[in-house]
Amino acid sequence: MENMVRVVDFHTHILPGVDDGAQSMEHSLEIVRRGVQDGIDTFVLTPHIRGDSDLVRLPHIRDRFSQLQERCRLEKIPAELVLGAEVLVFPSLPEHAEKYMHFTLGGPEKYILIELPFTQMPLYADHVLNSLMVKDFTPVLAHPERYLYLHGKLDLIEDWVDKGLKLQINTGSLNGRYGLRIKWFANKLVKKKLAHFFGSDVHSVHDYVPSFRETMKNASKVLGKQRCATA
Repeated sequence: MENMVRVVDFHTHILPGVDDGAQSMEHSLEIVRRGVQDGIDTFVLTPHIRGDSDLVRLPHIRDRFSQLQERCRLEKIPAELVLGAEVLVFPSLPEHAEKYMHFTLGGPEKYILIELPFTQMPLYADHVLNSLMVKDFTPVLAHPERYLYLHGKLDLIEDWVDKGLKLQINTGSLNGRYGLRIKWFANKLVKKKLAHFFGSDVHSVHDYVPSFRETMKNASKVLGKQRCATA
């Protein structure tokens, strides 16, 4: 029964040559192989999209996605690849949300991974997230534990979650990769059952150290194995 639980890495930068992640097809394949060895079944590919100007890259991103799928098939790498994006929040995103349907995941829920700036929360962020939910999108907030300005805004996070927003926690945050403050807040979100998805935010093969599988095992003690693996 344990083998039936699928392990999903919900946040990766594996597509070759489309952002600051993998820069070559061989590098991409190396990352996927390393993830599979670590027990990952499904990789959600989330290249950076930073505004409408990046939409012109959609044909290139789709092309690279198809090429990576084919190489994994030819080399018999047992990985499921799903195309998404990590979309940096901007004021007019709700008005242009339909353009981003190409980067949503998961059927009717229309999951869309949203990144906030690291320095401070934009005044328009709350409005954008709420507006997306009104339009029947499900925003998934990328690595909220890394935004230090949210550490004192747990009530706001809980309000977003009550309205339908989901949270994606970086596995490296749980292991202390980004420092003790971020590790503390990531684990706090897990303990409060506010963690819905987990991702490595992998940019290179070295980002799967410490082990993704071991991190999931530790988180499953709090969330339960099924939810931790598949969110």
